Amino acid sequence: MKTIAIMIAGNASENIEEKVGSKRQWYRQRLSQFNCKIKFVEIFNDSLSYDFSKDDAWIITGSEYSVYDDLNWLQSFKILLLNAINTNIPILGICFGHQLLADTLNGEVEKNLKGWEVGYSNVELTSKGLESNIYTGFSHKFYAAETHQDVVIKLPDNCNLLAENNMGIQSFQYKKNVFGVQFHPEFDNKIMDAYIKMRQKNGINISSPEVFDLSMAHNIFNNFFNLI
Repeated sequence: MKTIAIMIAGNASENIEEKVGSKRQWYRQRLSQFNCKIKFVEIFNDSLSYDFSKDDAWIITGSEYSVYDDLNWLQSFKILLLNAINTNIPILGICFGHQLLADTLNGEVEKNLKGWEVGYSNVELTSKGLESNIYTGFSHKFYAAETHQDVVIKLPDNCNLLAENNMGIQSFQYKKNVFGVQFHPEFDNKIMDAYIKMRQKNGINISSPEVFDLSMAHNIFNNFFNLI
């Protein structure tokens, strides 16, 4: 049985957890169909001494933090992440995790000059994306859940751009088993709608208030599990 470590990069806000539960619950529900052992690691609490030798794969979650924040745990985890990449552990970075992968590999992450991307966004695969195993069975265009302000503005060297939209880079691949996705494949419509309401309450303009089917984006997990 494979062991997938979910690297939690910060808890959801109390407002979100009250409405739709915790990140642990979201990932348990999304990964429950797979024959794997799931363990959770709170990287914002755990130190560099973490032993990843028994992990078969990592998933790095979203976060309210930014990859350029001056935080001790973040600097320590970047060192650990680079070691994991160099040890060829399959890694899927989601939103903050996607940005963290890019930053760790010497890409560039900044606040998006176009503003927040919140809601159901249309994502378009590139030719490399259509060829990538992480997008097996995907349509050329699909809808995905988004809630972020930071964005990868420059990919690291030796990376393939897999997906993009009018807000910027949406996905990339490094070597054969490291993937970043800016969107949230773990979100269902209830979680997305909770974030939309919270962001609207905070005065943020919503990219797409219209509701779309997110099932295509969920297939990221199927494909990642098949790869490992």
